[in-house]
Amino acid sequence: MLEFDELWERLSSVDETDTIEAKRGSDIGDSILETVCAFSNEPELGGGYLLLGVVKKENALFPDYEIVGVEKPDELQGSLAGRCRTDFSITIRPQIKLEHRNGKTVLIAYIPEAQASQKPVYIKKKDVKHGTYRRIGSTDAKCVDNDLEELYQGRKNQSFDSMPQERTSIEDIDERAIKAYRRLRADVKKDAEELSYDDDEMLNALGATARVKGELHLTTAGLLLFGKPSVLRRELPMVRVDYMRVNGREWLADPENPYDDLIEYREPLMLMIPRIIAQIEEDIPRGFLLPPDSIQRKDVPLIPRRVIREAVVNALMHRSYRIHAPTQIIRFSNRIEIINAGFSLLP
Repeated sequence: MLEFDELWERLSSVDETDTIEAKRGSDIGDSILETVCAFSNEPELGGGYLLLGVVKKENALFPDYEIVGVEKPDELQGSLAGRCRTDFSITIRPQIKLEHRNGKTVLIAYIPEAQASQKPVYIKKKDVKHGTYRRIGSTDAKCVDNDLEELYQGRKNQSFDSMPQERTSIEDIDERAIKAYRRLRADVKKDAEELSYDDDEMLNALGATARVKGELHLTTAGLLLFGKPSVLRRELPMVRVDYMRVNGREWLADPENPYDDLIEYREPLMLMIPRIIAQIEEDIPRGFLLPPDSIQRKDVPLIPRRVIREAVVNALMHRSYRIHAPTQIIRFSNRIEIINAGFSLLP
């Protein structure tokens, strides 16, 4: 979920967009529900942000917004969460937080994009033909028959993981990632059937590649697991891991220098996960252990390797890659925080 300052900067520089909508937010009325519906439906948008308590100044020729704040913010966020739960064809779970600026309160709500199998999302009291909206630019457009047909068609399409990335080819595979997969798979099961295939056959069997009009492309999963760093930068520039070191127990107050050190990881998951685990282990303090009947000390990390591995793997495998934002790993002096953008694919 983006911070208020970044959303405010975008709003002030380019006005409302397909992913940002500002409203006064005196109550949760039909206009807000239509925006929630549009953010949920628009294919490949990844959802969008509502800023309640922010309005555009009258007669402004350029993007010029002011913070007016919302009254009874706790009541307002409860109303928004409740109507997202009951007023739509599916249950929508917005991420909501309150920000205080200049003595006023702004409510920020991130509305996730619904799964293709759940679309079209519509406002129940209006029914599907009259209560379905898409996000077109900065407007909430009521769906016509062609829009509904497209949204229904999405239910029959492949999952996001198996969708071909048509600007990729087999040449975009990182050979090191294939070797890593073969080695790790053999550690689990030496006679695994796919290990007898050549590389092209194995990738296809794993769902990492797919053909479109006779051309072989990487799927989304294939790109993430086996793609070269260069093609990952080209196709998914914001999908990376940022490892940040903070000297202390709190996020630094200086917005221009919030951390002491930053390492960016952008490579196939088969290679990136072990590197990140090793980096975290290197940064964790170690305790002293002298095993019985031994004259040599053993340094033991304060956090077991299996715990680090589980946290990193869960973060990278359960996140939504529809959201184009990095996973953040922040090492404070007394803890490590792992933060994903968007929402988890598991409870």
